[in-house]
Amino acid sequence: MNLSIQKFAKMPTELGECSGLIYLNEKLIINNDGGGGPYLHLIDPSTKDTLGRKLISGAMNRDWEAITYYKKKNEILIGDIGNNLGQRKDLNIYHVDASTFQLNKTVSVVYPDQTSFDVKKHNFDCEAMIVKNDNYLLFTKNRGNKNTNIYTAPIYTSEFVFLDSIPLEGMVTDAYYHEESDQVLLLCYQFVFGGFKNSLVILKPTSEENFKVRSIFNIKPAEQIESITHFKDNKFLIGSETGFGNGRHLYIVTIEGF
Repeated sequence: MNLSIQKFAKMPTELGECSGLIYLNEKLIINNDGGGGPYLHLIDPSTKDTLGRKLISGAMNRDWEAITYYKKKNEILIGDIGNNLGQRKDLNIYHVDASTFQLNKTVSVVYPDQTSFDVKKHNFDCEAMIVKNDNYLLFTKNRGNKNTNIYTAPIYTSEFVFLDSIPLEGMVTDAYYHEESDQVLLLCYQFVFGGFKNSLVILKPTSEENFKVRSIFNIKPAEQIESITHFKDNKFLIGSETGFGNGRHLYIVTIEGF
């Protein structure tokens, strides 16, 4: 497989922290992380114009870091799962009707092996969430060992269990499950001098429900890449946050041979 990347759009100033991104019904739906309010923002990808924002009444945005689409129930799932300091005890997944943007259900997230909530270099931050076979899969952003731990629970439940741990080149910032190929795409970054070193990791599930790394690609430019979604065919969209005087861009990533 080969990868190429090209700039797609500059996002509006109100989307300075593009932490989650999906392409649904010919629209891009984007969320900011903590501080941006409980809103989903819409963009027309053909014109790059903003289409306003939707208030998710009844939800709180402590640190929204991931969104995904649950086709079976036509729901947008929002992961309020950012946990930079490892101290949060109010992690949630919001289930939102994709047609009306009404909040259907709130599911709490509790890591079964987290016994301490005051360790800075911890393994319980998370910015990546998918749904596979009617199960949540969370990919943590490990500050302690730079792996990603994978936790799973049946959808609509809080019965999370540890599934696997994978060493990666950086910390995971988003995930996308490509159902047609049964592969998971992870975005990762490392802090380097002058910015970020980003990578795109392709995982393939094994028969034991664990995962193995199939491919790793370096991603340029050196911006804080935070979100990914499938666009069309073998093309994916990734979004960057504002930082170090750059960012707030959408890029098209084309993976030949995907």
